[in-house]
Amino acid sequence: MPSICCLLSRILNLALEEQYEGAIGSANQDRVQLVILDMSNLLNIDTSSIAALEDLQNDLESNGMQLALANPRWHVIHKLRLANFLKKIEGSF
Repeated sequence: MPSICCLLSRILNLALEEQYEGAIGSANQDRVQLVILDMSNLLNIDTSSIAALEDLQNDLESNGMQLALANPRWHVIHKLRLANFLKKIEGSF
């Protein structure tokens, strides 16, 4: 099973590829603006995973994209809140 860092790195690479392809067409509406992670099957999250999410969010933000979290469970929300991660993405979940 791949680690969270590998998965998030792959997500970033896919988003950047799509954004680059959209930029070639010169229409800003075709560019990736938002990456949504469906977290409905995630039961728990540890500090290294939160750090990887923070890295992904920072990388996306520096490339003009936003990160949104969909359907996180209460336990995950609680840990993200304790790590102040939810303030960084400004309620995009």
